[in-house]
Amino acid sequence: MVEDAPAAEVVSAPRQKVAKPVVKAVSPAQSAPLAPLVRSTIYLDESANEWLEDIAIDGRRAKPKVDASRSAVVRLAVQRLMESMTPQQVIDELRGRAEQVPEQAIGRKRL
Repeated sequence: MVEDAPAAEVVSAPRQKVAKPVVKAVSPAQSAPLAPLVRSTIYLDESANEWLEDIAIDGRRAKPKVDASRSAVVRLAVQRLMESMTPQQVIDELRGRAEQVPEQAIGRKRL
Protein backbone atom coordinates (compact mmCIF):
# COMPACT_ATOMS: atom_id res chain seq x y z
CA MET A 1 0.00 0.00 0.00
CA VAL A 2 1.35 3.40 -1.00
CA GLU A 3 0.71 6.27 1.30
CA ASP A 4 0.25 9.77 -0.03
CA ALA A 5 3.15 11.97 0.91
CA PRO A 6 2.17 14.98 2.95
CA ALA A 7 1.83 18.08 0.81
CA ALA A 8 4.84 20.31 1.10
CA GLU A 9 4.15 23.68 2.52
CA VAL A 10 4.99 26.45 0.10
CA VAL A 11 6.06 29.60 1.83
CA SER A 12 6.59 32.61 -0.34
CA ALA A 13 8.47 35.64 0.71
CA PRO A 14 6.48 38.84 0.87
CA ARG A 15 6.57 40.63 -2.47
CA GLN A 16 8.77 43.65 -2.61
CA LYS A 17 8.03 46.47 -4.95
CA VAL A 18 10.81 46.67 -7.46
CA ALA A 19 11.30 49.94 -9.24
CA LYS A 20 11.31 49.43 -12.97
CA PRO A 21 14.08 51.23 -14.78
CA VAL A 22 12.86 54.24 -16.69
CA VAL A 23 13.65 53.82 -20.36
CA LYS A 24 13.35 56.91 -22.49
CA ALA A 25 12.79 56.50 -26.19
CA VAL A 26 15.86 57.85 -27.89
CA SER A 27 15.96 58.42 -31.61
CA PRO A 28 19.14 57.51 -33.51
CA ALA A 29 19.74 61.19 -34.10
CA GLN A 30 19.72 61.85 -30.34
CA SER A 31 21.91 58.90 -29.43
CA ALA A 32 24.81 59.94 -31.64
CA PRO A 33 27.23 62.45 -30.17
CA LEU A 34 26.53 65.92 -31.44
CA ALA A 35 29.02 67.03 -34.03
CA PRO A 36 29.49 70.64 -35.02
CA LEU A 37 27.09 71.61 -37.77
CA VAL A 38 28.25 72.92 -41.12
CA ARG A 39 26.24 75.46 -43.11
CA SER A 40 24.90 74.09 -46.37
CA THR A 41 22.44 75.22 -48.99
CA ILE A 42 19.91 72.83 -50.47
CA TYR A 43 17.27 73.33 -53.14
CA LEU A 44 13.85 71.72 -52.79
CA ASP A 45 10.77 71.60 -54.94
CA GLU A 46 7.64 73.33 -53.64
CA SER A 47 5.94 70.17 -52.36
CA ALA A 48 9.00 69.09 -50.33
CA ASN A 49 9.34 72.60 -48.91
CA GLU A 50 5.67 72.67 -47.85
CA TRP A 51 6.02 69.21 -46.29
CA LEU A 52 9.02 70.35 -44.25
CA GLU A 53 7.05 73.40 -43.11
CA ASP A 54 4.16 71.13 -42.00
CA ILE A 55 6.62 69.06 -39.96
CA ALA A 56 8.10 72.19 -38.36
CA ILE A 57 4.61 73.39 -37.37
CA ASP A 58 3.70 69.99 -35.93
CA GLY A 59 6.96 69.99 -33.96
CA ARG A 60 6.15 73.36 -32.42
CA ARG A 61 2.65 72.17 -31.47
CA ALA A 62 3.86 68.88 -29.98
CA LYS A 63 3.96 68.40 -26.23
CA PRO A 64 6.84 68.61 -25.40
CA LYS A 65 8.02 70.71 -28.30
CA VAL A 66 10.34 68.99 -30.76
CA ASP A 67 13.09 70.51 -32.89
CA ALA A 68 11.55 69.63 -36.23
CA SER A 69 13.17 72.39 -38.23
CA ARG A 70 13.92 71.85 -41.90
CA SER A 71 17.57 71.31 -41.01
CA ALA A 72 16.74 68.71 -38.34
CA VAL A 73 14.54 66.78 -40.77
CA VAL A 74 17.19 66.89 -43.50
CA ARG A 75 19.85 65.70 -41.01
CA LEU A 76 17.56 62.81 -40.04
CA ALA A 77 16.94 61.91 -43.69
CA VAL A 78 20.65 62.00 -44.54
CA GLN A 79 21.51 59.91 -41.49
CA ARG A 80 18.94 57.27 -42.48
CA LEU A 81 20.21 57.35 -46.06
CA MET A 82 23.78 56.85 -44.85
CA GLU A 83 22.66 53.84 -42.77
CA SER A 84 20.81 52.19 -45.64
CA MET A 85 22.82 52.99 -48.79
CA THR A 86 26.42 53.26 -49.87
CA PRO A 87 27.61 56.34 -51.77
CA GLN A 88 27.70 54.25 -54.96
CA GLN A 89 24.10 53.14 -54.44
CA VAL A 90 23.05 56.79 -54.10
CA ILE A 91 24.90 57.65 -57.33
CA ASP A 92 23.24 54.74 -59.14
CA GLU A 93 19.79 55.80 -57.90
CA LEU A 94 20.34 59.40 -58.98
CA ARG A 95 21.64 58.26 -62.35
CA GLY A 96 18.54 56.13 -62.86
CA ARG A 97 16.24 59.01 -61.97
CA ALA A 98 18.10 61.42 -64.23
CA GLU A 99 17.66 59.06 -67.18
CA GLN A 100 13.89 59.05 -66.63
CA VAL A 101 13.56 62.85 -66.73
CA PRO A 102 13.30 64.40 -70.21
CA GLU A 103 16.00 66.98 -70.90
CA GLN A 104 14.46 70.39 -70.44
CA ALA A 105 17.46 71.98 -68.80
CA ILE A 106 17.60 75.74 -68.64
CA GLY A 107 20.92 77.54 -68.88
CA ARG A 108 24.23 76.58 -70.32
CA LYS A 109 25.26 72.96 -70.62
CA ARG A 110 27.59 71.85 -67.84
CA LEU A 111 30.62 69.72 -68.54
